[in-house]
Amino acid sequence: MTEAEDRAIDGIVARIFALGTRVATTAIVAGISCQVMLHAYRLGLDLSLIGVGLFILLPVIVVLTMSALYLRRGRSFLAAMSIGVLLIVCLGSLLSMVAAR
Repeated sequence: MTEAEDRAIDGIVARIFALGTRVATTAIVAGISCQVMLHAYRLGLDLSLIGVGLFILLPVIVVLTMSALYLRRGRSFLAAMSIGVLLIVCLGSLLSMVAAR
């Protein structure tokens, strides 16, 4: 992979982080605004939870994107590493849900 391809992947990842952060922040701000200004507490809570959920999912989306990009460019080692990271994240989520019961 050339340096230009590495920069292209970095740019895609940076755009995903920037867009995801903006969307999640907007959802949280809208939720808080609904609670404070409109006294719509349930709607505000739902919007805020959506924003928090998006912040939690954002790294997973980035790693999925990186896995796909590495596979398309023939970088099997890096793709395997990113898939391994995804498996660790999924296993951690599963274990935390089981432990919460």
